[in-house]
Amino acid sequence: MKRVPEAPVRHSMQVPEIVMFFGHVTMQIHLIPGAIAELFAQASASGKLSLADRYALMAAILDESLSEDERRAVDRLLRSISKGQLVPVDELSVVR
Repeated sequence: MKRVPEAPVRHSMQVPEIVMFFGHVTMQIHLIPGAIAELFAQASASGKLSLADRYALMAAILDESLSEDERRAVDRLLRSISKGQLVPVDELSVVR
C-alpha cells in the first residue's frame, strides 16, 4: 500500500481522513463547522493570512460541501489578498 505524505502543516480547522479508493490512498480534508467564519474574522482583524490559514483556504476551495455564505467569504478573502488588503505571512499562526 502506498503512503501519502502528510501536509507539512496541519491547521486546527481541518480534519484529515484517509480513504482507500480502488487500491489508491487519497486524503480528504473536512473543515470543522464555523471554520470559514472564524478564519474570515481573524484575517479581517489582523490584516494577515498565516501559512495555516492558507492551507485552510486551499481545503475550503476544494470542499464541494461549502454553503453559499462560506463560498462568498472565501471569495472575499481571495479578493482581499489580490487587492493587497490581506498580507500573506510565513508565520504558522498570526494569533498572539
